[in-house]
Amino acid sequence: MSSDVFVARESDLNVLKEAWSKANGGSAQSILLTAPYGGGKRALVAQLARYAKNENEDVLVFRPAFNEEEDGQNTLVKLYAGVLSYLHGNPGLRGKVELALNSNLPSQKPRVQNWIKSFLEGMKKGSPKVGETQFQLHIPSDNPLLGFVELMHLISESFPILLEIQNVHHTHSVAVATMVKAMLHRSAAQNKSQLLTIYSCVPLEENAGWVSQPLQDVFKEEAGGYTALNLDAWGVEETEKYLTSKEYTFGLAAELVKMTNGRPGFIAELADMIAEDEDLRSKMGSDLTDLFDFAPDEDELDSEDESDSGDNQRKKATAEDASKVAFISALLGMSFPSGIVADMLNLDRSSVDDIYDATEGIYKEVQFSKPLNTWIYQFNHAMMREAVLAKHQSEEDKRIAGNTGAFIERFLAPA
Repeated sequence: MSSDVFVARESDLNVLKEAWSKANGGSAQSILLTAPYGGGKRALVAQLARYAKNENEDVLVFRPAFNEEEDGQNTLVKLYAGVLSYLHGNPGLRGKVELALNSNLPSQKPRVQNWIKSFLEGMKKGSPKVGETQFQLHIPSDNPLLGFVELMHLISESFPILLEIQNVHHTHSVAVATMVKAMLHRSAAQNKSQLLTIYSCVPLEENAGWVSQPLQDVFKEEAGGYTALNLDAWGVEETEKYLTSKEYTFGLAAELVKMTNGRPGFIAELADMIAEDEDLRSKMGSDLTDLFDFAPDEDELDSEDESDSGDNQRKKATAEDASKVAFISALLGMSFPSGIVADMLNLDRSSVDDIYDATEGIYKEVQFSKPLNTWIYQFNHAMMREAVLAKHQSEEDKRIAGNTGAFIERFLAPA
């Protein structure tokens, strides 16, 4: 199989390469990279990361990904863990960064000195033991988000940094939105920083109903401080290039484009599934919603009268509720708390868990959330979630989606 898999248009990659070149010249750059779920953002930036590493071995590349259920503290941890993990994995570069920060220390204000000292302490004391990958994370106690902005620019004065914040739209934290604003503002005014920051997210205008308002305001207010790049959907030509680069000979490029609305991530996912399961090829003329069976195995579900409901005599979920359960789950995200889905539908919690468990191949149990006192489930493939959303496009479905967005903002959005 070819090692050079086609993942993005050359024109899109060139936008990133040009920004990277400017950053390497000491002019910090910011890019707002937008595309819907499965739109090819991650693959495009991965291509740039390979290019950057081939150009310079002393480059920092880290790409923390925000998740829907995380609060501001966990987001903060991801930011610091991302850069420290990369440095711990590159001891030579870690030593150079340490030397550069130490040389910068005397010329900085006391507050910045404390951020530097805390970061250096984290690099030294938190270093993983030989043969291990886990390390102790050390985060500054004084405004660590602002400290992160300062540290990135200080390090980038000596070494180029490619920072991608994936799924930035998932943050509902005002503090994190403020950090993004500070990073954008600082990068726009910086003339000796080798930092390229890429903010990857869904298109903001199209998703204004549920993306946090503070984050939307930040990108509006700082519009002149970044380059906006929206990835267009693939057509048959790009899909054929991808299939050829993967050495897939089954064709079906036009069908893949139609069923996925041209989203590269879904095209790749579906093509891989077709390559492994020939039976799927016979369904390629239908809609995406027809590819997957969301009906639970009724033999695995308890009947309504088999046992009393555990949630104050709420109705037990049955196979007839499976479609509503799938829709609310999809609205909450790729991963979702089953108990919240049950509460929103006024259904018994344990019976909704049974729906997930009895729907073969669609959902998987991830972990138990103590704060929410419920299990977190996840769709097995992003395309399955997309199929559910595609199936629910009525005016009533849109009303439910709006109400769900309001519910998330009011009750689930972390501070």
